[in-house]
Amino acid sequence: MIDMNVSKVLNQTKVQGNRKVEINQIQDKLNSAKEKQDDEGLLKACKEFEAIFMDIVIKEMQSTITDGGLTEKSYARDVYEDMLNEELSKETTKSEDGIGLAKVLYESMKNR
Repeated sequence: MIDMNVSKVLNQTKVQGNRKVEINQIQDKLNSAKEKQDDEGLLKACKEFEAIFMDIVIKEMQSTITDGGLTEKSYARDVYEDMLNEELSKETTKSEDGIGLAKVLYESMKNR
């Protein structure tokens, strides 16, 4: 079973659409890897969680910025911003240590 603190964070986060599906898939991967004692799979799932977490953080930070009006608000702009945020989150977590969340989560789940 997934760590209760992680589950609580996931359930309290404002997530919509595809992200909710991705988070559910990651929860399944975390649970499966933990049950099978698959350390490599567990670490990979933790890194995926970290990337999604960073995407959510970036979007939440972006939502606090008022629109300057430089470019017209449109569906295309929203799609572009979503893709940019997703790539920023991937780049942020791409290095071995990322922001450190995956490592902490991995160690926490591995030792339980």
